[in-house]
Amino acid sequence: MNSKHHKRKAPPEHATQELCTILFNQSPDGVFIADSEQRLMDVNPAGAAMLGYTRDEILHLSLGELISLKEGRYGDPLNLETGKLLKVKCHLRHKSGKQLPLGIEAEKLSDGNSLVIAESISKRRTQQVPVNLKNLEEIVDRSPAIAFHWRAAEG
Repeated sequence: MNSKHHKRKAPPEHATQELCTILFNQSPDGVFIADSEQRLMDVNPAGAAMLGYTRDEILHLSLGELISLKEGRYGDPLNLETGKLLKVKCHLRHKSGKQLPLGIEAEKLSDGNSLVIAESISKRRTQQVPVNLKNLEEIVDRSPAIAFHWRAAEG
């Protein structure tokens, strides 16, 4: 059979739904789904846990009650447009009242609902390896590769 003419079959709908369910439930990031009025309709386990709520508790809230684009100011709706991804650093309100610095990606879906994915900025920072000039010089000095080493002060 000629591979140029081979068409890949689309997965059955139930398989796609199963995959989406697995990704939703096992994502380490918080995933929030809200209706057209930005009232929460669903949240994955990571989203509820990062904010200290049970799933049932959080479903009584809106995105505006959880997300602060301006520190300490809640209640403003997210201005989302269909098909346009909003990426922003913000604060989400933990059940305890603590403000958590998070990065979110949000989009209005074609059905009018909103999808928000939240990732802890502090978690991301702790996972990054700090690099300073001294560490970089040690890495270059130990590298088996030939490297051009220029210091601005030495010209």
